[in-house]
Amino acid sequence: YLSVSSKVILIGDTGVGKTSILQRFLLGRFEPFPPISQGVTFRTRSVPLPDRSTTVKLMLWDTAGQERYNALTQSYFTNCAAALVVYDISDQLSFERAGDWVKQLLRFSREPSDAALSSQ
Repeated sequence: YLSVSSKVILIGDTGVGKTSILQRFLLGRFEPFPPISQGVTFRTRSVPLPDRSTTVKLMLWDTAGQERYNALTQSYFTNCAAALVVYDISDQLSFERAGDWVKQLLRFSREPSDAALSSQ
């Protein structure tokens, strides 16, 4: 039996649905209007792989999208295995800024990370 851990960050502008997506994954329910995140929120969830002999402990970092937390966010790009870039499908600017978040990920992560783009 093998257990590994992986750091996953959720990034994107404020109010695009990062926390809602995380709560859906963790709790199995969708909250369309959760409180706005301040700074960075950390959660974990263990997920068994299909072979059932390996479990991945996901260390999930929900970052506030506010610019004032930009310096704080940069430190969390380090050592992430994956990033979920989130935008609001009804907000064109959040979609355009998703590219900026990907650029920050590429700039500040020390190792190549997997990234996925998700709309809320």
